[in-house]
Amino acid sequence: MGRQQRIFYSNSNQTLTSIFIMNAAPTLEKDRIHSLDVLRGFAVLGILLINIIGFGLPYAALMNPGIDVPSGGLTNLAIWLSIELLAEGSMRCLFSILFGAGVLLFIGENRPRRGTLHYRRSIWLLGFGLVDAYLLLWFGDVLIFYALTAFLLFFFRNVGAFKLLLWAGVFFLIVTLVHAGFGWALESARQMAQSADQNGATNTPEMAAAIQAWTEFANGQQPSSTEIAAEMSTRTASYISAFYWNLGKMADMWSIVPIFFLDALAMMLLGMCLFKFGVLQGKLTWRFYSWMIAIGFATGIGFNSMEINNTLRSEFDILTSFPLAHWTYQLGRLGLALAYLGTIILIVQSNSLVFLTRRLAAVGRLALTNYLMQSLICLLLFTGAGLGLLGELDRAQLYPIVLCIWLIQLWFSSWWLKRYYFGPLEWLWRLLTYGNRPGFSRSS
Repeated sequence: MGRQQRIFYSNSNQTLTSIFIMNAAPTLEKDRIHSLDVLRGFAVLGILLINIIGFGLPYAALMNPGIDVPSGGLTNLAIWLSIELLAEGSMRCLFSILFGAGVLLFIGENRPRRGTLHYRRSIWLLGFGLVDAYLLLWFGDVLIFYALTAFLLFFFRNVGAFKLLLWAGVFFLIVTLVHAGFGWALESARQMAQSADQNGATNTPEMAAAIQAWTEFANGQQPSSTEIAAEMSTRTASYISAFYWNLGKMADMWSIVPIFFLDALAMMLLGMCLFKFGVLQGKLTWRFYSWMIAIGFATGIGFNSMEINNTLRSEFDILTSFPLAHWTYQLGRLGLALAYLGTIILIVQSNSLVFLTRRLAAVGRLALTNYLMQSLICLLLFTGAGLGLLGELDRAQLYPIVLCIWLIQLWFSSWWLKRYYFGPLEWLWRLLTYGNRPGFSRSS
């Protein structure tokens, strides 16, 4: 090869490398979408409203308010009613919608090697989720499900907005039918178990399987006082004892991966759809968002009120109060998520509450750091790794802690971003994804 050819190939390689680095680089601050950051901050703070129950109360209380609400007085009842009406499932739904949009934003269109980077990014997100679930002892971690779902999202990147909406609807319907079928099967199993107890019916293989299924569900949702005391003792004795208790719960969580996978997939596809329509970027009219808010709140509060009413009338029956056993669950949470989305978009568009939206945007830019920080703080507060406060506070007393964590994260996120370009874990995630060190300190 001649000297001129060598120079040509050398310059070509340098050019290709420069193009790849330019296309593979992390998003610049000036290119960030403010509304997405604000929404993400709102969602990551809001998700603690539900997660705090899993951190601070016995495991069963996360799905069975009958564990503590009926005996907790009017304050606990009011807190449960408020959270159930306005937040149950909706924050995770909003978080999933934003994650889907974020994946689409990351992949982009015709960007070289984005598939490789996307899968590398998703694998490392799975790693963060495993740390959260197993080392920070948060058995309700969502990052694992998000990472697994992200592996499939890549194949939807070039699907049009209307087709994405159709796919989201299909998976939404499937999940809704799964919840309805789950509730029907459990109710049938309960009736068989009650019939066998009352009539001494022949214990056929089908009946035996139904009775076993109901017994396992009932024991899990309504543990005895002795079992609850043993759980709290184990989780607060030491980090090691809490770690081994958590291993058992994580084994249970893996058994329901398909349900949460389909749930996350439906909402993430919807997020990709909304991004392609320009909804999440605030590109649509004030009238559109107003209708989204009105229909969303009417749907969400309507279905959630119906579920609350059924739970109260049943006196906190373990199946009636179990959210994943009702077809209405998905409709209520999606309605509220869209209502919150529309409300925040209008607030951002109108440039009102700027002091708050800027801080929410900072929380959203540090979403991974803040999400894992919540787990770390609660690990130190409630388990044997720290103060061991599990079960020491009632439901109402947990929410001042939530408020304190919110204030800390609102302050910390803004303080941090004045000094650094990325959150600490966001920076690490980018380093692991791109293989080169992005700029970190603003002073360097």
